[in-house]
Amino acid sequence: MPLLAVIAIGSAMAPGRAAELKSNGAIRFSKTKLLFLDASKKSPLEPGQDRYVEFERKRALYGAITPSDQRERYGNYFTFMWESKRPADVVVRLEYRQQALGAMVQTKDISYRAASGHLITRFQVTGDDYLQYGRVLAWRARILEGGKVAAETRSNLWR
Repeated sequence: MPLLAVIAIGSAMAPGRAAELKSNGAIRFSKTKLLFLDASKKSPLEPGQDRYVEFERKRALYGAITPSDQRERYGNYFTFMWESKRPADVVVRLEYRQQALGAMVQTKDISYRAASGHLITRFQVTGDDYLQYGRVLAWRARILEGGKVAAETRSNLWR
């Protein structure tokens, strides 16, 4: 198992691929980047591995000096690129399931006031959340406007 996996929409690696399911036209997801950082392997760059993967690993671990600091950085990283064609008060919500929690759904929210243009929202499931409950197995991201779903994207494993 590689130390790191970076998966973007359109990648050949199906388990992490995302599909945009819903959009109201004015607000939509444009790209999703996923990163899984694990301690199981310490080699820098494997043969045939994209240098971008190594860069992302180094970026995630930047400033983590001690093994304890590094352990706190292990886990799942989510980057959602989205756009809003008009100013809107929205909430970007990540819903996810982790290995040890079975069907229990966890959520993380980030609110935006008058969001407009191209935006990037980042979430991470790291530290104690990752170390106690394991890797994120399935996820769904939604942009909510006025409590209603304006856009949605999800992993193929989300049900």
